[in-house]
Amino acid sequence: MSRRGCVLRAAVMLLACLAAGCGERLVRVTGTATRHGKPVPNLVIHFAPERGLRSFALTDQDGKFKMLYTDGREGVLVGTHKVWVELNTAGAKDDPEQQRRLAAQRSDPEIAQILKKYGSAESTPLVLEIKEGREINLPLD
Repeated sequence: MSRRGCVLRAAVMLLACLAAGCGERLVRVTGTATRHGKPVPNLVIHFAPERGLRSFALTDQDGKFKMLYTDGREGVLVGTHKVWVELNTAGAKDDPEQQRRLAAQRSDPEIAQILKKYGSAESTPLVLEIKEGREINLPLD
């Protein structure tokens, strides 16, 4: 194969690799979402990088979470992320108990303050630099 052919083939392979996500570096991020030191359950946490796909997590009853990349792999892209939250509404449509809990959480003034400050990617003041895997405390005060 000619040199030009080798270079062209290498370029095509590199583009295919980048398109498939080979250039992404994911790191494990876990943590606890809190407000005034108390855990915040039932939140969906979004990490939105400057470039690339988002990661998300759901807080449990103790406010603990483990970030998952958009494709289902565990982790967050290395880089700078806007962090925003929303209430978990998954399954509430068909589950009266979940609907009751969601309504109670929506009427909680502390949750209202969290959503007012951190409830959208456009307005959240929370920006985190992720360089390596780590456990974080995510204070939503």
